[in-house]
Amino acid sequence: MMAHPFSLLTINTWKCDGQYRQRLALLKTQLGALRPDVVFCQEVFRAAGADTGRELSV
Repeated sequence: MMAHPFSLLTINTWKCDGQYRQRLALLKTQLGALRPDVVFCQEVFRAAGADTGRELSV
């Protein structure tokens, strides 16, 4: 059986600190370019109007 390579990426998203919306836009662009198979996110944020996991999963 032949193994299939896969890519793994981990990122600390800094919760909702600093320039949250701009950071998410940049992360989405870079994730789209890198197209990793698996993404591990640290410090995700979820509140009314903001959901790091949902934003990055599309």
